Amino acid sequence: DLSRWNSRSTDWYKKVVTVNLVYQQCKNRYDKLIWLDCDCVIKNNIPPDFINSISQGYDVVHLRGPDRIKDRRQSETGVLIYNLAENGGKFIEEYLSYYLSGRVFENKNWDDCTVFDSIQGFKKSDIATSTSKFNGSTSNVMPNSPLGFYVEHYKGQHSRVLKIV
Repeated sequence: DLSRWNSRSTDWYKKVVTVNLVYQQCKNRYDKLIWLDCDCVIKNNIPPDFINSISQGYDVVHLRGPDRIKDRRQSETGVLIYNLAENGGKFIEEYLSYYLSGRVFENKNWDDCTVFDSIQGFKKSDIATSTSKFNGSTSNVMPNSPLGFYVEHYKGQHSRVLKIV
């Protein structure tokens, strides 16, 4: 039900505010900011050279993949790499501005994934190559991406286990 889904927009808004707060603290000290949802687990150490190689020349790295595009599904925002050496910081500010200005309510869906895809004028790198089926949908893009060796995304299992959804 879309109204129930949209009523959770404040949950996703908190993520965008948090990323912005971290960005404000680290923007002059680091050249990358990596967001991992709380249902992500790092399985193997992620080499800095790997992060640099997949983000070089891009403002933000995300996962969507051809299957999600074909199914008209949004980008996955459980893992995002903001390249602050490029325009990743400006992307973060625009992301927050989308909520603060109320533009989020112009979309059919009010979640952070839809907002992410609505933001134009930045160099985004989709590193997903294909998707794994999850409950019949093209939901989990992590296993078949370059990040899949390093990160496991349990796709909302914390919410289902704690019964907060």
